[in-house]
Amino acid sequence: PVSAGFLRRCNQILSSAQRDLGHSLDVTLSGIVVALAHEQQGDAMDVRMNFDERPFIAIWETTQACDLACVHCRACAQPARNPLELSTAEAKRLIDEIAAMQVPVFVLTGGDPLKRPDIFELVQYASDHKVRISLTPSATPLLTRENIVRLQQCGLARLAVSLDGPTAEIHDAFRRVPGSYEWTI
Repeated sequence: PVSAGFLRRCNQILSSAQRDLGHSLDVTLSGIVVALAHEQQGDAMDVRMNFDERPFIAIWETTQACDLACVHCRACAQPARNPLELSTAEAKRLIDEIAAMQVPVFVLTGGDPLKRPDIFELVQYASDHKVRISLTPSATPLLTRENIVRLQQCGLARLAVSLDGPTAEIHDAFRRVPGSYEWTI
């Protein structure tokens, strides 16, 4: 069930969008999605967010390393991490910048972010700095229940995996790794 407070915030977002024609429907719906996320976590949300001042979402491809070879991959996935990737200290500075901008959604993706040995430290750091952190790992043997629980304990707000077809045959062909369907399910 949705609370009356959530409905009031949605109405405020929609009213604000009607007054300011610069807001697109996508931004308005994004605002409602963020309001719902805050509602579920019991947080307050500033519905007067100005997307000219800061982005709604920031996505960081944390690594090119991944054990899959997906058809759509933008990250040019490879088995090992690239030595030019951000160090832990550099990653924390990036998180500090995201925190300073008060970006509502910060997504860590890749490649596979679980290929970074510091991923738990980075999620904890982001959470400690009031950054709502999300993760889109690859569904591989690295995505264990233990790692999911550990990420949650570090403050992860959201985790998403992709299911690319209704059968193992379709999904695995898209991910180009046999067994990836079962890891996803």
